[in-house]
Amino acid sequence: MPPFYNQLMNGTSGAATFHVPSSEFLPPAGADGHVAIRQPSGGVLEIYGTIVLSDQTIVALSYSVTDPAGLGDGWQRGQTASMLPSYAGAIVDEEIGMGIRHAMSITVPAKLLAPQIAYPAFALDRDAMTNAVPYSGALPMGSRLALPASIEVGDLRLVTDAGRAIAAAAKAYGFLIVDRGGEGITIRVRPTSSRSEPELYVYDARLNSDLATIFAHLAVVSF
Repeated sequence: MPPFYNQLMNGTSGAATFHVPSSEFLPPAGADGHVAIRQPSGGVLEIYGTIVLSDQTIVALSYSVTDPAGLGDGWQRGQTASMLPSYAGAIVDEEIGMGIRHAMSITVPAKLLAPQIAYPAFALDRDAMTNAVPYSGALPMGSRLALPASIEVGDLRLVTDAGRAIAAAAKAYGFLIVDRGGEGITIRVRPTSSRSEPELYVYDARLNSDLATIFAHLAVVSF
């Protein structure tokens, strides 16, 4: 980093102090570098644009502390474009076998997004209309999408366990748009050390086909 970058270092007067894992801590490889670390206080330290320097100094674009027992809306100041917590709605491996019992967070391409917000989102991308690929769709940030009640999961003829679990949750709880993504729709996943469901982390043609079928049947949920 250049010597003139805007520093706020833990331990200086007035700065916050956080607990982080030991020296093996590394941020994820994704471009957003989202990190969420549970603190002894019960809150969750969320970091965006995380970089760990060779001396273990953590550099980031922004951070906040969110409450995992809260409403999970944008009031939390989470580190996503919607301001929802970055960990909210993420799928973990065990849920494929046990069942997903919550709304699932997704990112969608700019071509699907409108420069508007819908609760529980409190914000959208600051460069929504000035980015090289601006928002050009009809879905406000925070929109909820779901499989209509008239659709039976069995009738979708899905071929993977993960696809069937996601479809069941899509009908019962739906999806929440929490951030802008790349070209396609991405379901957010919280990695585990064992990664017992490897198809959740790498491209799998059968699961991809199932997801395309699910997404093709989604409808916007209004309240």
